[in-house]
Amino acid sequence: DFNNLLTIILGGASMALLDLEASPEAAREALLEIEAAAQRGADLVRRLMSFSRRGGLRRRPLAIDETISGFVPTLRRLLPESLALEVELQATDAQVLADPVAVEQVLLNLVSNARDATEGEGRIRVRSRLAREGVIVEVVDDGRGMSAETQERVFEPFFTTKEAGQGTGLGLPMVYGLIQQHDGSVEIASALGEGTTVELWLPTLEANAPEVTPRKPSREDLRGHGETILIVEDDPALSLTASRCLQRFGYVVLTAPGGTEALEVLDAEPDVDLVLSDVVMPGMGGRELQRQMQEGAHASVPIVFMSGYASPRPQNAPLLPKPWTPDALAAFVRDCLDAREPARGG
Repeated sequence: DFNNLLTIILGGASMALLDLEASPEAAREALLEIEAAAQRGADLVRRLMSFSRRGGLRRRPLAIDETISGFVPTLRRLLPESLALEVELQATDAQVLADPVAVEQVLLNLVSNARDATEGEGRIRVRSRLAREGVIVEVVDDGRGMSAETQERVFEPFFTTKEAGQGTGLGLPMVYGLIQQHDGSVEIASALGEGTTVELWLPTLEANAPEVTPRKPSREDLRGHGETILIVEDDPALSLTASRCLQRFGYVVLTAPGGTEALEVLDAEPDVDLVLSDVVMPGMGGRELQRQMQEGAHASVPIVFMSGYASPRPQNAPLLPKPWTPDALAAFVRDCLDAREPARGG
């Protein structure tokens, strides 16, 4: 799965570099694909880290055909020219309660499997229709197919018929697990030499189910007003990226590579409005920095965290998961600063 995403990223980056001068618009499209693929990679990490926890999904009312249609360009990029992708969507008005990232991951796995099972020219069909008080989504290929013995084991973790190094045996088990967590089902019909059909069933929402659409703040809402942010991060490249992002949004940025250095900066710079710190760092980590700030001369300076680890997370402090996007970073900092304004004014 990661190799698929990395292929999109590497291929898109190469195309963007080639198109940068000759065709800026084509380069922009390639960069947008890179950004989207990287975001799916980040979401896949989140999915893997919370794979065993039902609460790890972020389900919301979802127009299934619209979600599939929006993901088709990415699916096409996975296929060689010898394979045609045909899309037939007939569940136009149907909504399901689903995590869009999980739906995309399921499609990515199934289309990748269909591609690997098809030699030479062929076609892969992605279809949807209404049935049994739900939506059926099918991925159909005309590849080599599977024996009955193989079909009995396809949902076993680490079982694969691919050559060593070509497959992890986790694609279909992940599909099965994600669909089960959506209260759905997975069925497979296949025969040697006759291709494979994977059928997903998901229950539809009631027609009058309310749709909750979170408000997306504008970039102007996220802008800083000259506040000073101290970034504490031991990775120089990540520290530089975060600094550039926040500077672009109107903040003054100071940096420190660790907790000890951060305390030195705080001693020298009394006007720091917020400390944004990594949690796990060599030497003094984020938690110890938080403790020393609260017990020392900098108790009035709020400290918040960013981390790529699922746990343990700091107590009594907001946390921004890594990886983040520039907008997510800016929104997080803006929210943390706004949350402390009443306390400061009092």
